[in-house]
Amino acid sequence: MTKFIDTSNEDEVNIYLPNEETFAAFKETAAMIANKNLTSYESLPTYFIRMKNEVAREEA
Repeated sequence: MTKFIDTSNEDEVNIYLPNEETFAAFKETAAMIANKNLTSYESLPTYFIRMKNEVAREEA
């Protein structure tokens, strides 16, 4: 994947290589978008708690 970052005078290209789990999530999200299946049954507070816990687990 490629990220484009605007740095005042020029565009800088950073290559981002996701880990296996993140790449799988990207593919799953792309499939959901392609199938127009964007319904989420998870509340926003629950989602943020889950994301916070995942980050804490990865940083441990």
